Amino acid sequence: MPLARSAAAATIPASILDAVLHVLDEHGDTTPIQRVQRVKGGYESTSVRLTTRRRHYFLKWAPAGAQGGFQAEAAHLSLLAATGAVAVPAVLRAVDPPERAADAGRQTPAGDALGFLLMEWLTPPSREVFQHRVGRELGTAVARMHAAQAIGEVPIGGYGPAAAIHDATAWRADWVAHYRDGLLRPQIDLAVREDRLSAASCTRLERLLDRLDAWLGGVARQPALIHGDLHRANVLCNAAGALVLIDPHPFFADRELELAYMDWVGGFPPAFYLTYEATYPSAPERQERRDLYLLYWRLQRLNWADSLWSQQAAPIEAVVRLYVGTAT
Repeated sequence: MPLARSAAAATIPASILDAVLHVLDEHGDTTPIQRVQRVKGGYESTSVRLTTRRRHYFLKWAPAGAQGGFQAEAAHLSLLAATGAVAVPAVLRAVDPPERAADAGRQTPAGDALGFLLMEWLTPPSREVFQHRVGRELGTAVARMHAAQAIGEVPIGGYGPAAAIHDATAWRADWVAHYRDGLLRPQIDLAVREDRLSAASCTRLERLLDRLDAWLGGVARQPALIHGDLHRANVLCNAAGALVLIDPHPFFADRELELAYMDWVGGFPPAFYLTYEATYPSAPERQERRDLYLLYWRLQRLNWADSLWSQQAAPIEAVVRLYVGTAT
């Protein structure tokens, strides 16, 4: 495919170009690459729209050591799809870079090797589609994902990381204990190590953790697979017009944790929540518990290096003071 190679070589690194062409060939697209255009997205990855004579594709690549892993991302998309409730993009190939790559008989640093993710091209929904179909269709789909009791044929056995679906020892039966010790406390410990919370705030946070069961206990709930980063920019359309979810960071939690996040940054229209609640009604007084669940997301953002999120310390402190007062 000399034309395909010459059209892509200026942008796609030579170390992955042959592999990308081979994947396209495996999927029946032997037409030449006509254009490679840089696009936004991918965080530490380089992302492009790859256009052949037949169709568009999304391709991103990154060196070893970049955030996350492409095979994990593909597995997370498969996890969501296995609920049978939501649509995800078709992944053609996900390749993680080797820890070390051989080059002319010598060992090269891991950062010299590249991995890549190749999948179907997606487009943002129009404003009309977002306002109407996101409410009418996605509210129902997300509710069904949260209500799913199995991933494929594997029952959801409790709360925990995404990997728990393959390791029964990772399940936790007590949600409040898992939220306190498995989610909140690690974020607080990290904030302390990075000197992002005052000693007084940490003391008050510990008092809140000690009493968490009084506010979150006694609620009818079941473990749910949550997307983990569900906001409007992570809802796109495929070539058939179907709404698909991208960039998940899934784990098993009380769905109220995800709903609190969506209330905060999701940007979804009211119709989304109407259809969600009609499909899978929330437990009474969900809004009363929302600030306690936003603590996790605010602490997570506080621990990001981006200074934009450094302002989270004030709202975290406000919530803690609301629940436990100002005494230390």
